[in-house]
Parts: sequence; structure tokens; C-alpha cells
Amino acid sequence: MKNLLNEIAHILNCTPNNVQKRLSLNEDSEYVFERIKNKLFKTTYSDRNGNQKMINCKGITTLGAHQIKAFGNLTPIFNVSVAAYFFVHHGIKINYPYHQCIFEWTKNKKNENYTFRYYPIELVQFEEPPLLEIPPSTSLLSLPDFCDIFEKNIEFKLGTSSSASSISGNSTDDDQSCSKGILWLYRKENKLWDKRNVWISQKNHD
Repeated sequence: MKNLLNEIAHILNCTPNNVQKRLSLNEDSEYVFERIKNKLFKTTYSDRNGNQKMINCKGITTLGAHQIKAFGNLTPIFNVSVAAYFFVHHGIKINYPYHQCIFEWTKNKKNENYTFRYYPIELVQFEEPPLLEIPPSTSLLSLPDFCDIFEKNIEFKLGTSSSASSISGNSTDDDQSCSKGILWLYRKENKLWDKRNVWISQKNHD
């Protein structure tokens, strides 16, 4: 099973190296989080007892594993980064120390404080097979060109302001109405969805 880093790269249609830059964009980070929030993950490594830890994802960090402190507000002299923590305590040198982490938190019943635990995205994987075939947003894909589509009296045109003006200029409200819509195209070769903004014009026939 692929680790979460590769799953996110698949969601964003980019390479694992570019995931860090993509997750620094609020739109992409929020989109990915909507796909993984409250999902159950497990670590790709085992602890000293041979067990893999289960993680309930509560968010994605903005900083990389090299910047996040593993022990919160603990005095810096006793604190280390998440990347350093995994090297010291687990003997794991992560391959992408600048990439973001996912985190979970637990609430202390006595003082109502929260304890956060961070995990590099390359060191966790879905506990269950992920469902990643939901159409991604239009900003996440390099979309191919395609020809205008005609079916019966419904006409689809690529959604631009110029095309809207063209439609309005070539006909009157009496014989044609125009509205903005979305057209989804499924690409079988890479099992991804393409989203296109289109202008939908319907010709009225007597």
C-alpha cells in the first residue's frame, strides 16, 4: 500500500517532490484535508514492541517536519524537531524533511489542555484502502484540450467571458438562452476527472 505522501501526490496530480509546495497553498491544502480528515491511518514503521500506531488525522501542518517541535512548548534545549525526533527515537531518517506532517490531538481531562502528535506524511498510510477517484478541483489538474460538444439543441462552449459575449451577440433572448455550468470529463487512461467551466446555450425551437 502506498504511503500518504504518494496518495497526496496522486490527489494533486503532482510528484512527491512537489507536494510540499502544493500543500503550502491554502486551496490545495484544504482540498486534501477534506479527503483525509478523520480518516484512520497507521504508521509504516513499528514501535519497540512491533506494533504500528493508529492515527486519527485531525489536520495538516503548514510547517515542515524540520521546523515543527516534537514536544510543543517544551524548553528548546530539551526539544527537537519532528524530523530529528524520528531519527533519534526510531532510527528513521525521513526522505522529505521539509514536507508537512499530519497531526492528531488528545485532550487532557484534568486541565483541558491538548497534546499534539505529529507524523511525517511519508511515514503513514491509510488503514483501509483509500477512495481517491472523486473528481478533483479544476486547479489541481493539467487539463487537455477538447472540441466543442453539440447534442440536440444543447450547445456547450468553453467558459470564458469572450465566449459568453459571442453567444449573446450572435442570437437574441427569443431564440437562445445562455447560462454558466460545469462539465466533468473522465479520463480512463489515468483514472482522473477533468473539470471544465462551460457556457450552456439552449436554442428555442418553434
